[in-house]
Amino acid sequence: MARQARFLLPNTPLHLVQRGNNRGVCFATEDDCRHYLELLETIIRDSGIQIHAYVLMTNHVHLLASPGDDPGAISAMPSASTASTGEPAPCSRDAFVPAW
Repeated sequence: MARQARFLLPNTPLHLVQRGNNRGVCFATEDDCRHYLELLETIIRDSGIQIHAYVLMTNHVHLLASPGDDPGAISAMPSASTASTGEPAPCSRDAFVPAW
């Protein structure tokens, strides 16, 4: 059964969890973490999303984020990560696959 769609309101914080494919490792090194944070910074700068807090775990990320005036910007984050850099979000460098 598919998960119900989120009810998105402008400027309302959401707790988001992003996991690697098959819950695999996304951040094997500190460089992976830095790369993800640089990518996240680019996405939020271009989209108006506000990040209030984040936690990078080995195989997933927790974000507390507000979509600003465009609630749909949150939904576009995974595709924006690939579009903005031309490469998938960080995941295991050995298994170079998209994290979302």
